[in-house]
Amino acid sequence: MVYNFIHMKERIKEKIKEAPHLPGVYIFKEDGIPLYIGKASDLKQRLENYLHNQESPRFRVLSKRATELEIIITRNEAEALLLEANLIKKFQPRYNIRLKDDKKYPYIKITTNEVYPRIALTRNLKEEGITIFGPYTSAKAVRKTIRSIRKIFPIRTCKYKLPSKRTISPCMDYYIGKCVAPCIPGKVKEEEYQNLVKNVIQFLKGNTEELERKLEREMWKSSQKLEFEKAASIRDQIMAIRELKREQTVHTLMGENKDIVAVARVRNTGLAFIIFVRSGKVVDTEHYFLDIRPEDREEEILAEFLIQYYSTQPNPPEAVVVDKLPENSQNIQNALEKITLRAAKGDEKKLVELARINAVKVLEEELGKKEGISRVHPALVELKEYFKLEKIPLRIEACDISQLFGTHRVGSFVVSVNGRLKKSHYKRFKIKSERIKDDPHMIYEIVKRRLKYEPLPDLILVDGGVAQLNFAKQARQEMNKDVFIVAFAKRFDDLFLETGERIMIPPRSHAFRLLKILRDEAHRFAVSYHRLLRGKKQKETDLLYIPGVGEKTLKKLYQHFGSLKKIRNASVEELARVKGIGKKKAEIIYNYLHPGAE
Repeated sequence: MVYNFIHMKERIKEKIKEAPHLPGVYIFKEDGIPLYIGKASDLKQRLENYLHNQESPRFRVLSKRATELEIIITRNEAEALLLEANLIKKFQPRYNIRLKDDKKYPYIKITTNEVYPRIALTRNLKEEGITIFGPYTSAKAVRKTIRSIRKIFPIRTCKYKLPSKRTISPCMDYYIGKCVAPCIPGKVKEEEYQNLVKNVIQFLKGNTEELERKLEREMWKSSQKLEFEKAASIRDQIMAIRELKREQTVHTLMGENKDIVAVARVRNTGLAFIIFVRSGKVVDTEHYFLDIRPEDREEEILAEFLIQYYSTQPNPPEAVVVDKLPENSQNIQNALEKITLRAAKGDEKKLVELARINAVKVLEEELGKKEGISRVHPALVELKEYFKLEKIPLRIEACDISQLFGTHRVGSFVVSVNGRLKKSHYKRFKIKSERIKDDPHMIYEIVKRRLKYEPLPDLILVDGGVAQLNFAKQARQEMNKDVFIVAFAKRFDDLFLETGERIMIPPRSHAFRLLKILRDEAHRFAVSYHRLLRGKKQKETDLLYIPGVGEKTLKKLYQHFGSLKKIRNASVEELARVKGIGKKKAEIIYNYLHPGAE
């Protein structure tokens, strides 16, 4: 049976097409409620399966019910796996239970509902009365962690229900020191065993320093009571914990609990994106929209958000990490008291950049929803407001002219669609009219010729001032097209609008950066075409330096062979066959084109 994915919303399809080739997590939602959470090493490749795979029951259900799609980019697949598992645990999406892959991620469980709890690997999160830690990237990693823990804290792994009325013989773990054998009546007191379990839980939570201090106190107490065997055992536990910490420091992201914060902004809308890192692992993300003013700087937005958000948090992290500290960072630090505010260092810089990328992505999507588009570049929203346009200028084309003393006159059009350059859409023109020598008239010609073709741009950016703008408007009027035109002058980076206004927009704005990229790209493309033609012409005129070869002879050669390359490849006999060129002149031409061939 073949299914058509007509039910999948168009905005989800567009978002899938725009997904990056990066690792991350994706969330299908219905009216804001997660239906399914998945992870991928390549988000684009994975999500495109939802467009083409017509057999999977999961794909069919999600195509009908999902109304939105959220994408979170991560640094690697392992991080995506851990984030996915934590989000599933948090939201418990319906279709993760029913349609999730058979593979479930491993956790460490401690059966705290038992008198003598045990430690074990589990994939079942529905068990009641257990304490779980994880997820881990593999069962191998879980088993290795359990082995390391049991070298320090000899907690049981057996499945006996203890205490038991029947006689149980201790297993090999007791004899090799990996279990204190609570299965033997009277061997270990319940209080002592529970204390052992508490130490394991504290260790797995990452509170190793506090645990070390606690064990040191116990060691000295035992020593003072002359319980030297017990004191030595505790000493070995402390040494083992320190050794394990040294092994693990290479594999964790500075194991503290911290939030990575970045902000993005477009005109009056801002967004703060937080990546939550707990015990060195990325466990969740969150974002908040902010009402801001156009003149607010990003560091001011960040500072205001930090104070408003973290001053009301009941369980704040140990540290908040940002790209750069705001100017009033000391005041913020004083206000937040227990939280350490600092600039990113080392691997944290990559996480800050990820937070920024995700902030921009979420903001683009939100702005796109307001405009009825799946996703829109922030610069386009700003341009709509600056130029007072009726709609978002999704397609912008910029033009420029290049010439040298009136020779090799060319023009170029470069294209941006939704804020991204589309080089396959670029156009270049040779100026046809011999009478036209000045830039404004050449702008008139290339704009008129460009407007003959579809699709038409929403906005044309002309390199120049009022004169170039007026000639471009004349070309548009003659072609009877509805296209908004703006001139962008290089000297002061000011913009001339059709209304007669002359405006300047902030150099740090998204809009200014996009316009400058387009203007520079149009100039580069025009100059490169001009140089190409000039170089080609230079090679052609080099033949005029050959003795006995004038313009008439050169014309005959091109009419006969068609190109300079074919003239170069011709033999003396082939050159001599050209009308008006004898053998002697053919030899002169051949020797000139092939020096050293005599």
